[in-house]
Amino acid sequence: MSSSGQTYTYTFSLGSNIGRRMQAMRQAMDAISRRVGRVTSCSPMAETEPWGYQSTHRYLNCALEATSCLAPREVLAVTQQIERELGRESKTVGGHYEDRVIDIDILLCDRLVIYSPELRIPHPRMWQRAFVTDCLRKMLPDNGSGGSCNDAVVTAPRAATIGFFDGAHLGHRHLAQQLVQLNRGRDAKAVMLTFDRHPHDAICPDEPPVALLSTPAGKREAFAYLRRDVEMWCMEFSPAMAALTAREFMQYVLREQLNIDTLLIGYDHHFGRPLGGETFDDYVRYGRETGIRVVRATELDSVPCHVSSSAIRRAIASSDFARADAMLGYAYTWYGRVVHGDAIGRRLGFPTANLEALHPETILPPGGVYAAMVTLPGGRQLPAMLNIGTRPTIAAPAARVTVEAHIIGLHDDIYGLHVGVNFRARLRDEHRFGSTEELARQLRHDRDEVVRLLGGGAAGPAQS
Repeated sequence: MSSSGQTYTYTFSLGSNIGRRMQAMRQAMDAISRRVGRVTSCSPMAETEPWGYQSTHRYLNCALEATSCLAPREVLAVTQQIERELGRESKTVGGHYEDRVIDIDILLCDRLVIYSPELRIPHPRMWQRAFVTDCLRKMLPDNGSGGSCNDAVVTAPRAATIGFFDGAHLGHRHLAQQLVQLNRGRDAKAVMLTFDRHPHDAICPDEPPVALLSTPAGKREAFAYLRRDVEMWCMEFSPAMAALTAREFMQYVLREQLNIDTLLIGYDHHFGRPLGGETFDDYVRYGRETGIRVVRATELDSVPCHVSSSAIRRAIASSDFARADAMLGYAYTWYGRVVHGDAIGRRLGFPTANLEALHPETILPPGGVYAAMVTLPGGRQLPAMLNIGTRPTIAAPAARVTVEAHIIGLHDDIYGLHVGVNFRARLRDEHRFGSTEELARQLRHDRDEVVRLLGGGAAGPAQS
């Protein structure tokens, strides 16, 4: 019992995927009444698979309300125990709970979601449950502060824009500024809707993942200067999301769940499952039908080239770092952790910091030798001769790719520290030398070239 003597109101959404559904509902209701508190209302509802799912299955669900003096953490424990007792833990080979007797989809204490093992924005069938839709209208997806849809209440219509925003480049910032102007005078902040993964990775899971320019945290940090005017919400890009057409996404997610009434679309942006050559005029028509004003953003014209995340990735892949940085509006930085190596560089007279990727999903230039600036903890920057590759002169064929930086002027022990690498120029390809003496001569030449390009002094002994 709650030590404070407070009475809580709990709302459950229940579902069952097997036969004898009504009996299963009664079992769950009886268990909740006996162990949680008095059930004051129950609203059965039938649901079907949503658009985009070729299924005729129907599931019986209900929303019931109970009053209890048990605290939320106690009700959470009871809820999970009820699911286990009624068969929730039994899975099929595919990992789904097809033979479950009862499934508690969502549990609220007043308006706070305290249990929702399957809650996603959007959940494959979430918008067809009137009870859940009503609740989600009052909830937000991830707002970038480490929270989730449980953390805040949507109190007013908002203007929003959609995109993956990889790299938070100049084009994205131009779009964000237009969003701020479009939302000016509103009671609520504007919203930048983004996704937890690149859409290509969800739509084409058998293909190599897209190498990214930024992490989710990096994107939030890049837009921190707009914090007074804009919130960034992150949604899961799931197969259910990929199955939605643009109109379905606008109606079921933007309008009904998130209370978006104004949508700013990038001048060349497309979203939703393609129906065949949709244009901006189609989005405007969908907006009229769903109650969303659709506005087209202007193109960034302050940069002489077309700015896009794909163009920036191509520039990095071709070692055109000046072009990539010009489109980003800042220096692209790859982050690594300094780990112990095999000290071969030290024996050659070129001690190196062996770097393990902090974010393996982020893009790394192709193999070769580079001039780079390395940022140490505290902001200190030093030039470096950096090698990406398999070290064919000293390693066995098919060895794994390593990243090694000979940091010029470093005299500190940096094992275990995190460093940033800003690539400045590609010096040469990596290739096999006839001997380690020939390799050492080439490394001396490479180091001289780095010093010529970036400046620097003698290397210290503390690198590995």
